[in-house]
Amino acid sequence: MNIKELKERVKTLGFETDEEMTEMIDVFVQSVNTAINDIAVSFPVIAEEKIKFDKSDNKIRFDLHELKNYIDLVEILTEDEEFRDYEVKHNKVIFDNKKEKELVFVYEKLPNQITKDTPSETEIELDLIAHELVPLLTSYHMWLDDDSRKATQYYNLYEARRDKIKENMKGQNTIEFIGGI
Repeated sequence: MNIKELKERVKTLGFETDEEMTEMIDVFVQSVNTAINDIAVSFPVIAEEKIKFDKSDNKIRFDLHELKNYIDLVEILTEDEEFRDYEVKHNKVIFDNKKEKELVFVYEKLPNQITKDTPSETEIELDLIAHELVPLLTSYHMWLDDDSRKATQYYNLYEARRDKIKENMKGQNTIEFIGGI
């Protein structure tokens, strides 16, 4: 879903004209950013970043916050099978680097935020399965101050749909071993 599609969906959830949406652009932007950050808690955005490290006689301390919009480390990948000797302390990866290597950091990140100048073709940076949640939660945030009854209705719809998606996802990542020794 892109910004244009999102605006159209939100408009159908309580706004009658494009002018109303134009007047509310700052509230729309803030509501979208809050919504996508909240949704990313249940449906994390996973990113990968390759970083090359030069050979060093000292321990390397890489600050994970140097990764774009970093939230939490998932794993570190490398072609070097021996690279397992690292530790994470206070969001820093600490390791010896006796030879030059390239590491791939796989991590959860905050979705990219939008502004009122974000092009309307820009895609919302969430897993596709979570896109349908964005208009509901955005509408909740937009209506919260003006019509708490309507806001509550949108939040309840969001929560029910989120829970249904999560329920449908259960068991999708399981492996069944048959047979054995």
